[in-house]
Amino acid sequence: MRRAAVIAGVVAAVIPAGALAQGGYDTDPTREQWVEQADALCKESNRTTIPLVKDFFEAGENGKAVRAGRLLIRASRLFIALLEDIAEVPRPPADANRIGKWTDLAMTSNRIFIRAGRAFTDRKVERGNEIYQKGTKITPKLVKLERPFKFRHCA
Repeated sequence: MRRAAVIAGVVAAVIPAGALAQGGYDTDPTREQWVEQADALCKESNRTTIPLVKDFFEAGENGKAVRAGRLLIRASRLFIALLEDIAEVPRPPADANRIGKWTDLAMTSNRIFIRAGRAFTDRKVERGNEIYQKGTKITPKLVKLERPFKFRHCA
């Protein structure tokens, strides 16, 4: 117990509490710092999700509804996990609301895509397409919200 207290004391002396709360920054992060961190997460995630999305479209074009549905569900779950990670990145105060709206809308669209994927795996292709289209209707709002951030990898 005493050892844990000593370690905690050393950490507290070395790392200011505010820096931990703000992602290692001495002040609130800037938009550029936030974008840099979010883009790094997206770049890593894209290695897995982009091939899944491409395979989803290919499977759909080839009439393989079950495969397409499974791929869509997997990609959407990975996107949701990514968005949860991005939500943990300290936000610049001036952009906090916009970032919150963006992550919330992106989560919503991916939850809709999961529902579409389930319809595809049940071979309910027409229903899957209807649900998928509902998810894509959110895209213009996402684009509008993300435009000021000038993402390289999250767009």
